[in-house]
Parts: sequence; structure tokens; C-alpha cells
Amino acid sequence: MNLLSLALAGIIAYLLGSIPFGVIFGHLFKGVDVRSGGSKHMGALNTWRMVGF
Repeated sequence: MNLLSLALAGIIAYLLGSIPFGVIFGHLFKGVDVRSGGSKHMGALNTWRMVGF
């Protein structure tokens, strides 16, 4: 892997990490804001508890 592809992978990983997928999944699948219930964090466990997959 050369330096350019490593930098590109880092930029893509940074951008994907900045997307709040827990909030998006909560709104899409159940219509709830996961930050308003449970532990009030938008992490995976609170999303799992609020959305109920």
C-alpha cells in the first residue's frame, strides 16, 4: 500500500466515523431519537435497546 492510498483510507475512515449512524438508524427504523432515551448516548448499545433489532 503506498502513501496515497493509506492517506485516502484514513480520510474515508474519518468521514465515516463522523456520521451518527445510531441516530440515523433510530429515525429510519423506529422514528425515535436515541439521544432522548435510555442512556442518552448515541452508541451501538443504546441504539440496540431503543430500536430493538
